[in-house]
Amino acid sequence: MTDIGRVYRHVVSEEPSAGVHLACMVMDEPSTPSTTQRAVMAAARLQALFDRYPDLERVAVFVGETAIGVALRADYPATTPEPPSPTPSDGRVGQGDRAVLPGRSQRYEAFRYTCPRCSRAVYTTADQAPLCPHCQVPTS
Repeated sequence: MTDIGRVYRHVVSEEPSAGVHLACMVMDEPSTPSTTQRAVMAAARLQALFDRYPDLERVAVFVGETAIGVALRADYPATTPEPPSPTPSDGRVGQGDRAVLPGRSQRYEAFRYTCPRCSRAVYTTADQAPLCPHCQVPTS
């Protein structure tokens, strides 16, 4: 396992598979020095991807051009806010001070691109099209 693979080993379930035709998730290496923070950010990006595309079951994960593994939907169940438990005073915990926010996190938004050469789906949380990690050509 590469050094970069060790950083992200907890966000993927399988080793990268050569020749397997999977959708790809491309992430940039975060600038934060903490390996824990980098892994947490990667997990949040994968959660946003699986939340946005419910039919996606498996995705090959790349950090830059390095394949780090395969993420599975089973490891990232859909996030839905839990309703707060009622209290006798106002009926909802946190409602008065707006401590409970509606909906899922909007921190990351997943985007889907397609490689014109190999037709793989390539996902990213960046707002610009990445290179296909397999063909190294721009996606659209």
